[in-house]
Amino acid sequence: MAHFNITEHILGDYNKNHILDIRTWLAENVGEYYGKGDEQTVSIGSGWEIYVDRKFQPDGSMHIGWYVDITDDEKSMLFALRWI
Repeated sequence: MAHFNITEHILGDYNKNHILDIRTWLAENVGEYYGKGDEQTVSIGSGWEIYVDRKFQPDGSMHIGWYVDITDDEKSMLFALRWI
């Protein structure tokens, strides 16, 4: 399995949220989109998921990270070439 940090794609560009673009790409190139997941899993598909990791920092703030997990190594490489 490969995990990719996509936080900059989601939070870095305030003019556009790339979550829909990434989800569409995953559905077209990795596997069928099944729908929303639970609280942490934002989107899930065949062989992939987009999830959020929330961690409280010592100063009381919260760090939020967005990640993609892809189970197929070859498709993971394609994702990395396109998005990372």
